Amino acid sequence: MQKQEIGQFLIEDQNDILIINWLFFDGLALEKNKKGLYGYIDTEGKLKIPWQYKEAYQFYEGLARVQNKEGLWGYIDTEGNLKIPYQYKYGADFHEGLALVKIENGLYGYIDKEGNPIVECQYDLAGDFHDGMANVLDNQSRLWGYIDKEGNQIIECQYDLAGDFHDGMAEVGNSKKWGRLLGYIDKNGKLVIPYQYYNAWDFRNGMARVGNSHGLEGYINKKGTMILPYQYNFLCASNFQNGLALVKIEKGLYGYIDKEGNLKIPYQYKQATSFYEDLACVQNKEGLWEYIDTEGNLKILCPDYKDIYPFWDDFALVKNNKGYGYIDKDGDQVVQCQYKDAHYFHNNASIVVDNNNNKFVLRKGIKNISV
Repeated sequence: MQKQEIGQFLIEDQNDILIINWLFFDGLALEKNKKGLYGYIDTEGKLKIPWQYKEAYQFYEGLARVQNKEGLWGYIDTEGNLKIPYQYKYGADFHEGLALVKIENGLYGYIDKEGNPIVECQYDLAGDFHDGMANVLDNQSRLWGYIDKEGNQIIECQYDLAGDFHDGMAEVGNSKKWGRLLGYIDKNGKLVIPYQYYNAWDFRNGMARVGNSHGLEGYINKKGTMILPYQYNFLCASNFQNGLALVKIEKGLYGYIDKEGNLKIPYQYKQATSFYEDLACVQNKEGLWEYIDTEGNLKILCPDYKDIYPFWDDFALVKNNKGYGYIDKDGDQVVQCQYKDAHYFHNNASIVVDNNNNKFVLRKGIKNISV
């Protein structure tokens, strides 16, 4: 693997910073000063968009929602230009090109990235768009249904629980008819999988986790067929990543199963994570940390680290007695362990704090100091 250069940049005006968001989105990270105002820094630690917002959030789909001192919400671009004027009582992040907004009368609707109203503000509550559909609450019946991106009511309001659509399916509930049991509908509103689950999660890659009344979990396919039977303790099973799901047995050991329910990587780890960038963090029975691939092969042995974390942007955060640093997928130390606090790389940059509480941005692709 070709080694990447890493630059370190001191964050400007950090004595005035109260809170900083660790992750960069669209090359900017959110921070809050001691006066309670938000702004954004770039990947060289410079204040790109000045502290001026009462509330602010990270960038999604090129725009960030911000609140002015009068309490109204609008949207800015990555240059700090106000693209959609302050006029909303609330504004959500953009999803699939549309954002949920709330106007003066307390009703919700949707706008596009030019600020054009796409779906009239008419709902007491509503959710973000996923798979081209959004859940909305009927003001009279207080039940949920679904609309499309033109505002057409595709599925009538009839549920008291309505999840987001993923893989063309959404989990729903109707307590008056079925108590607390949940089932799944398709995008036409057809009940594809009957009400039978005490817990139900989104479909991902054609499979969903479901739970029974005994607190056990299993996995179903989109036909409702039980692919993996109820056998996993609550909160000890994960969604599938790289075709594998992390599961834990009663003895407290972790392993990985495939989508047919086969034990692909045996129960042998004291701690483990899901797969990220084709690698997972595991702690063996001797207490040593390792990275394994999807075949269970040892890829990186980490005897010198107290903690290791998943790979993001080809780097992984690690910790030894000297502090936090980073390794690459060859296991080589690309940033020495020296920081008292640090976070994942995201968008090729990370924020770290040294032992003197100085805050820095580490940035890939540039070399200005030995780190």
